[in-house]
Amino acid sequence: MLQELSDPHPGLHPALIPGIGVDETGYRFKPSKIVFAVCAVFIVGFLTWGFGFREHFAEPAAGMQSWIIANLGWLLSSVVVLVFIFMVWVAFSRRGGIRLGRDDEKPEFSTVSWIAMLASMAQIMFHWGPLPWAIYGLIGASLAYSTYRRGRPGLISAILDPIFNQRTKGIIGPLVDVLSVLVTIFGVATSLGVGALQIMRGVELVSGWSPRGQWSLDRGRRIPHRGLHHLRCVGR
Repeated sequence: MLQELSDPHPGLHPALIPGIGVDETGYRFKPSKIVFAVCAVFIVGFLTWGFGFREHFAEPAAGMQSWIIANLGWLLSSVVVLVFIFMVWVAFSRRGGIRLGRDDEKPEFSTVSWIAMLASMAQIMFHWGPLPWAIYGLIGASLAYSTYRRGRPGLISAILDPIFNQRTKGIIGPLVDVLSVLVTIFGVATSLGVGALQIMRGVELVSGWSPRGQWSLDRGRRIPHRGLHHLRCVGR
């Protein structure tokens, strides 16, 4: 069992708790067969539904997306803003000085290298803005603190140990990890899909050729797709 370094004094500031990394606990993490099996079944089933029954998949998927945007868009925006405010508060509060590692551990990168990495990401900041990065920072800092300061395994469920105690070793832990894997996979798939659509649209605008181009029977050549009205005119 993983022996987590516990707080001997209730109310003690987290920065005063001696740090311990997961490598020092002797804990050997093994992939969860339950989490893998549930995620694999769900993903394979979802892909089978999408590729094998496109007509039955497209309509409910589009309807679900429209419903979420119309009814839960405000919730997503509110959560993102609250996370940003929370991370700013953490950064400038005394908790922002907690070392994400052992007390005597040195940073892997120097200050100059760290600033250089931030500078290389400056253009990304202009694209996304600071709000999404607050979410990434929340997850990253939580995992780093849990793993390299408190000696827990690098799982999303391990972050919730202080809330659920040992119940994360039961059904709650695998459930959280399954949701984390599915959200990550479908989130990445959505980002890649949106990127592919943007590239396709850019090629269409620049070159005038669309991957969705139609074949003109009367002229025997491929024509750019410019809408149904254009196709009706060509077919006359």
